Amino acid sequence: MNALEQAETKVANMEKKLAHFMNQTEKDMGMLEVENEETLTEIETLQGEFTNMKEETAKQATSLEGLDDRMGNLEVTWPSGSYCILANGDCPSGFTRDDGHIRAAYTYSDDVKYLKPAQFGDSSIQCHGPCGTRADHWLADLHITSCCK
Repeated sequence: MNALEQAETKVANMEKKLAHFMNQTEKDMGMLEVENEETLTEIETLQGEFTNMKEETAKQATSLEGLDDRMGNLEVTWPSGSYCILANGDCPSGFTRDDGHIRAAYTYSDDVKYLKPAQFGDSSIQCHGPCGTRADHWLADLHITSCCK
């Protein structure tokens, strides 16, 4: 085979390869177009769902505002009789605030089995001073603030 024939063979082989790559590229482009269409459809669906969620959220926010307005207009009615409740800020209408305390009461131990500090609205139970600082005795404070009628 002479140089011209070799060159023609190489050109023919390259043309076959080019045709194959062109064919494969067309197939790939077709698949990409299909995937692109599917993606666009999915985006449109998600946008619709997002719009629906925004609308639903706006409706629920409006509903909550209405409930908040109605709750603000409700009057609390306390049962009749004489009783006290623990205070937490101002007393309700018709109640009188009162408080009392025990300070520096001896306790067996400052262990939580015997003294567990806690806050109940404006009332509290706690160590008298820093807990566990005295080895010979432990002291507790009890503060009760109530609203009575």
